[in-house]
Amino acid sequence: MKNVSILFLCGGLGKRLGNRTEMVPKALIPVNGQPIISYSIDHFLKTGFNHMIFGTGYLSQEIESYLSKEKPQLAHKISNAGEAASMLARIYQAQEFYSDEVIVCYGDTFVDIDYKELVNRFRSKNALAMMVTGQIQNPFGLVTINADEQVSSFVEKPIHNYYIGCFIFKRDMLKEIDPQWIKFNDAVGIVKLFEKLSAKKELYAFHHEGFQVTFNTEQELENADRILKEYYTVAES
Repeated sequence: MKNVSILFLCGGLGKRLGNRTEMVPKALIPVNGQPIISYSIDHFLKTGFNHMIFGTGYLSQEIESYLSKEKPQLAHKISNAGEAASMLARIYQAQEFYSDEVIVCYGDTFVDIDYKELVNRFRSKNALAMMVTGQIQNPFGLVTINADEQVSSFVEKPIHNYYIGCFIFKRDMLKEIDPQWIKFNDAVGIVKLFEKLSAKKELYAFHHEGFQVTFNTEQELENADRILKEYYTVAES
């Protein structure tokens, strides 16, 4: 795994958490006693990955201070793209630090995944990118209606695949990025990239059925705290 870099995207404003993120970036908000990003860092270290990059922006100095004080032995690079940068802009700017392959993780998400298996599966496809997906059941019955207002199909609570917030790519994928996409806000640019890769049949899925947790709101943060506490209690038992 020496030729694999890990990029944490941890530069967003976290506005949906209100005043919680005025002084502390979202990735450093404690969940079950420690910052959410620390779970991911430790998980990568335990599985043999040690080339880590932090794509920062908002309160970058807090991320840097945390790594210096709490993870002093961790060899890492900081790529600060500024507060206004989108996720795609952070990915693009950090390329000077990349190895041949890069795993991108969201700083507010922890996925208990076998990353070595992800890398090996990705290599077997010989594609530019592979995203980690899960499954979710739609709570509604979905209806398709034609131009004559006739119901042409009905599916009760279908199962959908969804993107968890982690993907791996080859450096060559960066050539597929339109410079204009980097200027788009939030996730618009990365959606454009995924659409292009999908159309070119260069994007694969790695299905994950195990544990994963993230949060965007105060209520989701409370749920994440409870879920992680229960998860680690069971794991330790």
